[in-house]
Amino acid sequence: MGVRYLIDTNAAIDFLNNKLPQNGKRLLAGVFDENPLLSVVLITRNVSDFKGIDGLEVMNPWCLT
Repeated sequence: MGVRYLIDTNAAIDFLNNKLPQNGKRLLAGVFDENPLLSVVLITRNVSDFKGIDGLEVMNPWCLT
């Protein structure tokens, strides 16, 4: 099994409202095609909310290169 994702509601809302940059749209489109229920990697625009969680990889769809 590959990486599973937990998506923050802000990232989902930005995706659904077509407000993400192209790389963020592409990432979330692929994630929504999978089963994003169990989290290994967190996708959110609120990265500061999760800074205190050791070992958690946080991705901001607004800052993908």
